[in-house]
Amino acid sequence: MKVGEEMTISIRFENTYVTNSAGLHRFVDPEDNNIYFYTHLEPYFCNRWFPCFDQPSIRAPLAVEVAVPDAQWKVYSNGFPKENTLDLEAFIKEHEFTQPAKGALHMFEDSPPISTYLYGMDAGPFSYVKND
Repeated sequence: MKVGEEMTISIRFENTYVTNSAGLHRFVDPEDNNIYFYTHLEPYFCNRWFPCFDQPSIRAPLAVEVAVPDAQWKVYSNGFPKENTLDLEAFIKEHEFTQPAKGALHMFEDSPPISTYLYGMDAGPFSYVKND
């Protein structure tokens, strides 16, 4: 490979969430028992969400596809949301995931080339206020 050439790496990786904020964190709100997921990827913890390395001269765009168990969940990431053109059931079957009961698939555009620990994802029954 020559300097300046592009390379694509595709990795299938499975991991569990954590409850100590070191990677992909799962939080259960004690007030209403709603479940939320968020990432905390400070330099060391990003590899607890996905396999990665961070070298300033070879940063790459990142993208994520998130299958959630409830279509009402909000999902946020560094990339802009894509229009979902995939069939959730086919996606779940192809990737051998467990079928969510009332799920949805959220897809995101590539981020700009950034440090892996700056990439993020949040998912859950979030509420928000929009101020125009």
